[in-house]
Amino acid sequence: MQTVFDLPLREEVREWVDTKTDVLWKSWKDKLFAKWHRPHLSLDEQMTLVDQRAIQSQWRELVAHRRTDEAKAMSRRNKENRSQLRTAHTAGTRSFAQYRAAAQARDPDGQEPDRMQMYPMMHIRRDGTFVDQASADLYVEVFGSKCEWMDNVNAWIDV
Repeated sequence: MQTVFDLPLREEVREWVDTKTDVLWKSWKDKLFAKWHRPHLSLDEQMTLVDQRAIQSQWRELVAHRRTDEAKAMSRRNKENRSQLRTAHTAGTRSFAQYRAAAQARDPDGQEPDRMQMYPMMHIRRDGTFVDQASADLYVEVFGSKCEWMDNVNAWIDV
């Protein structure tokens, strides 16, 4: 970003812009590859099929990388790990650490929430419903049918 734009940004703004740019760049590459990649074509043949907005040299590197055994193994591992997830969460693009820090800031004693307090924050929607049945089942298994946080669901969900 620095080489393209010379903007006088505060450090925290620059970090946010860098992070956001990285996320958007990765998303663009993933969408580009999903739409245009044809595994049955050779690398040279594949170069003729690409979005006009893509830079040829970057497209060649992306296709070549994604075809390596290392990249394929990583993809298989990621798919396997993703398939083992039992529950969804409501954190969205904010990290758990950000939610934890916000909850700590809102706590009158400044206490950092523990895992038991974080679970409802991450698995219950603003309207008080669970994101999925697996989350509800696990919640009941761990906490019983109800706990103190359920009485005031919006107080901790809006962190």
